[in-house]
Amino acid sequence: GPLLVAFNQTVERYCQELRHTGPVFFALRDAVPLMKAAEVAWDGSAIYPVGVYANRPLLQIEDEISPEGSDVNGQMVEYLKKLGLDSLQNVMWVDTGAWGTVIKAMKLKLLQDNKFYPLFWYSHNPHIPGYINSLAKMAGVDESMGEVINDTLECVFPPVYLRPTEIVAANPGLQVVLERSNLLSQKWGNAALEGVRAAAMYHKDKVIGNQAQVGALH
Repeated sequence: GPLLVAFNQTVERYCQELRHTGPVFFALRDAVPLMKAAEVAWDGSAIYPVGVYANRPLLQIEDEISPEGSDVNGQMVEYLKKLGLDSLQNVMWVDTGAWGTVIKAMKLKLLQDNKFYPLFWYSHNPHIPGYINSLAKMAGVDESMGEVINDTLECVFPPVYLRPTEIVAANPGLQVVLERSNLLSQKWGNAALEGVRAAAMYHKDKVIGNQAQVGALH
């Protein structure tokens, strides 16, 4: 919980440095825990989280680890356009990581003329900053430990939905077809996400309480 909250504080500071306001896109499914913390932490701020389903099958990228087939016929680009990504000067994108294959495809297919700022929880790509990488560097530990932490995030938060591979026409626009995971993953995943919300709320209440105490002293 605290690490997820701290990650979103880093994202918020990065947005402030770029003077970015508005949406910050979170890649679903994997970044759901990060987004849930952001929903609490950024409530009332100048930025807000938006979940987007974007994966290798939907972007028609071969994936040797999870080779689900997909035939979206270019609808993925239209789906992303409906979310307004191509109309933004700055596209802030959050994902768990780690190589940036999806990032490359999105840049080439949709965001050629936009400033694209991907931020990873853990990064194998030297061109994409990773939060856990920076923590490991500050702590003086091997960055390979970041991969363990990244894998742990996936294990602790089992996805409530299976990996989507289909986009269909909807009213309005397009939508990604979602299929629920098994019952254990659903219950475990939802309970873990409630823990994230509670941790984020605790931190926010604590910060507000400390600010009130400082204000009273003045």
